Amino acid sequence: MIQGCQEIRDLIPLYIKQELTDENHLKVEEHLTHCPDCRQVMKNSTEHYAIVNPAEAEENCVPLNEHPHQKQRNKQFLTIASVLLLMIGVGIISYGMGIMPDNELLEARDAVRALKANGLELSPKLASTDDDLAVNGVLPIEYQVDKSEDSILVYVFDSVDKRRLGENNIAKYYPSPVYRPARNLMLFYQAVMPETLEEYTAILPTLQSRMKAFTDTVFLDLNQGETVTLKGQSEHWQGEITIQYFQYWFQNENDVTGLDSYALTKGFLRYIGDEEEIKDLSYKYSSNTLSRGGTKTQLNGTEVKINDEGSGAYIPDCYQVKVEWNGKVEEFEMTRM
Repeated sequence: MIQGCQEIRDLIPLYIKQELTDENHLKVEEHLTHCPDCRQVMKNSTEHYAIVNPAEAEENCVPLNEHPHQKQRNKQFLTIASVLLLMIGVGIISYGMGIMPDNELLEARDAVRALKANGLELSPKLASTDDDLAVNGVLPIEYQVDKSEDSILVYVFDSVDKRRLGENNIAKYYPSPVYRPARNLMLFYQAVMPETLEEYTAILPTLQSRMKAFTDTVFLDLNQGETVTLKGQSEHWQGEITIQYFQYWFQNENDVTGLDSYALTKGFLRYIGDEEEIKDLSYKYSSNTLSRGGTKTQLNGTEVKINDEGSGAYIPDCYQVKVEWNGKVEEFEMTRM
């Protein structure tokens, strides 16, 4: 039994009933990808529930005016369907991203070519000899970016599993926008910041352009990821969320299948009414497995920015949105475009 199995097994009934927090939901899914014993426990647990009707499992979007009991019933069907799909997917070929779990590896030159195709010219490679830069014994190859003082460090690990172990060791020290994983590679963008605010303001557009190219290359090219956009609006509010994500199955040195996945979410909720001040703002957008929101005493401008990222690549077909402001309430749906 893998360490932590008992904790996961205690959470499985709540997972099936969709009563877990987002953190515990992801913890269960991550554990199931590499623990066959707990996958069997999950499979046995689902047998206590009704056989899933495929037609009902396709009802990914629950109407806002649906009766609460019917909504809970649909959520239960969707959760069981997700569990069964996970059981089917583990240990066999996953065609979701067109990648077979055969430990297909990348080289540093693959990253250089992909970055160049997205507008980032890199200097000839220079293997680092600075032991302080080593991650789990792996030294990076350093590239200069577009004749600037910025650089990109490319770490080449022997496997996806070893890269994930290395990533776990550095994640608490570096913000995620600085480094991005791509199968067995880990890429760091090192920007040299100017000393004055005026200089920083001057280089900001160029830096943002480079960082976007860097992130797009890793998510969409090296990881063969996808982009999904959801939009919707009510009388006074409109919302838009764009999700870049990747997911693929891999096998470690012990032939155990694992899932590597990540999602980057950006968007906004925008006020489109004619009131001059937005006060006492409360907003929430949620799906069957995710809920995010916040409050503001007063909204500066007309938009609430949405920025979120993390492991797991569950992409909903719709978000239910609820906004309260100035004593008013509106609800609407954002759906896939």
